[in-house]
Amino acid sequence: MLEENMNRRWSNSLFPVFGMALFILFTSCGVHKMAVDVYRPPEVTIPEDLQRIAVICRLGEIESQDIDNLVEGIFTGQGGFVQQLGAHQATLGAMDYLEYSREFEELFRVKLNFVDTGYCEMPPPLDQQILDQVKEEYHADAAVVVEYLVPSNQSFAESRRAYEQQKKNEVWENTVVYNVGTVERFIAVLKVELSTGWRLYDLRRNRIVDEYESSDSIFWEVDGSSRRTALSRLPNKSRAVEEVGFMVGEKYALRIVPGWRTVQRTFLTGKRSFYSNIRKKLKRRMYGDMKEIWQQGLRSDNTDIRVTALYNLAILHEMEGDLETSRQLLEEAVELKNFSRARNYLKMIIDKQNTRGINEADPE
Repeated sequence: MLEENMNRRWSNSLFPVFGMALFILFTSCGVHKMAVDVYRPPEVTIPEDLQRIAVICRLGEIESQDIDNLVEGIFTGQGGFVQQLGAHQATLGAMDYLEYSREFEELFRVKLNFVDTGYCEMPPPLDQQILDQVKEEYHADAAVVVEYLVPSNQSFAESRRAYEQQKKNEVWENTVVYNVGTVERFIAVLKVELSTGWRLYDLRRNRIVDEYESSDSIFWEVDGSSRRTALSRLPNKSRAVEEVGFMVGEKYALRIVPGWRTVQRTFLTGKRSFYSNIRKKLKRRMYGDMKEIWQQGLRSDNTDIRVTALYNLAILHEMEGDLETSRQLLEEAVELKNFSRARNYLKMIIDKQNTRGINEADPE
C-alpha cells in the first residue's frame, strides 16, 4: 500500500509537468509563421479618372551660375545648383515608383521656365494660370509637384582602436609565437538630410488633393588608416544629395499610390487529420492549393476546422487587398470561437480600413 501511494503521489506530481509539455507541443504545432506580401492602400488616393500625370520640379532654372559656384556646390553639397540636382532626382524617383505601382495612361516630366533658386519652405500653390497651361499643352489630368527641397549635410571623422591578433611564422623547438598588436582606424561619417515639400494638384477639378512635407536623411560610414583617408572615401556630397532626392521621390509616390509590404503573418495549421501536409504547402507558398483546402474546411461541422479555415482565408484576402472580405471572415471566426489572435487580427484589419495606417505587425 505504501508503495502504491508513493507511485500515485509521484504520478500526480508529474501530471502538471507532462500536461504543460503536451500543451506546448500541441500549441507549437498549431501555428506557422512566415513572411508574406500584403496589399498596402495609399495614404492619399489619386482618383481613377486622373490618368495623365505631370511631374514638375518647381525649383526652376538658375539664371546665372558661375563655375566657382558650381564647383562649390559639387563639393559642399549646398546651394541652388545642388538643390536642383536633388529635386531633379526626386521627380525621377516619384515617376519610377508611380510607374511601378499603378498603370497610368502616361507619366511625364514638365519643365517650367522659372527663374528661381528654390524655396526653403512650402510656398503658395502654383498660379492657376500655370496649371491651366500644363493642362492644355500636355493634356494633363494631375500634377505632382516638388514645391521645395533644402539639403543639409555634415561629415566628420573619429578614431577607433581595434585590436587584432596576428600570427607570426616564427617556429622553433615546436613553439608558435603570436604577436598581438593595436591597429588604429579612423571612421568617417557623412549625413545628408533633405527637407522637401510636395503637392498633388487635380487639374480636372482645380483642387489640391494632397500637401505634404517631410525630412529624410541617409548616413554613410567608411574607415581608413588616417583621418584624411577616411574622409576621402566618403561619397561626393552633391552625389549623396541626388541619392537622397531619388529616395524621397519614391517615398512621396508611396504615399499616393497602392503598393505591397512584406510583413509576418501566423497561419493556423489546425487539425492534422484534415489539414494534412499543410506546413509543406505553406513553406512552398502553394496558396492556390491551400485556398481550396481551407474553402473545404468552411463546410466542416468541426468548429476548430472552420475557425482555422476562416482565419487563414482572411490572411489570403488581406494579401490580395480585399480587406472587407478579410474582415467578414474574421468576424465570423470570432463569433464561432472568441480567441485573442482572431480578435487582434480583426482589430488590425478594421484599423487599416478606417485609417489606411501602416501598422501591420503580426497579431498575437
